[in-house]
Amino acid sequence: MRSDNPSWILVEGSNAATIKQAVVEHAGIAAHEQPQPHRVAVFELDAGRFAVTFDPPAPPYAFANLIGWLDDPRMCRGTRRAVGWLVAPGDGTRYFLAPQRANAGGDTLVGVTDDGGRVSVFLPDCSVSRSAARVEVVAEPELPGGDAEPVITFEVTLDGDTSFGNPQFVVG
Repeated sequence: MRSDNPSWILVEGSNAATIKQAVVEHAGIAAHEQPQPHRVAVFELDAGRFAVTFDPPAPPYAFANLIGWLDDPRMCRGTRRAVGWLVAPGDGTRYFLAPQRANAGGDTLVGVTDDGGRVSVFLPDCSVSRSAARVEVVAEPELPGGDAEPVITFEVTLDGDTSFGNPQFVVG
């Protein structure tokens, strides 16, 4: 079932405190040309699976790169996989995004649109292109209801600079 939250990240493995630490570290690695505060909530979906949400939604560049970061057990101890669902600000297309497993450099996500189109996302500049790559789609779990309490909430500052990183998340 599709979640009411348009953009969020699913982390399998790890724990809420480690996920928080990884998100905070990721938010701090780049300079912020246009700093934007975001409230982050981490919900436990079931044993070992967590939803990471952002209010307001994280900019596509930060969001896509964070999926790759949270998927890496060197950056988020205990993680087995991280995937996400993102609504493109440019045209409203919704994407399922996951790290490309065959990519040893870890700089590419692969994705599928709600209507089945496949894309590749090059993380260094967040460029999106049509792709024939195989994508193992994860069924989207339901997020907890509006009255559910997150395991942990915190605030991070992300860069909202629209002059870099494909801010509309459009296919080029």
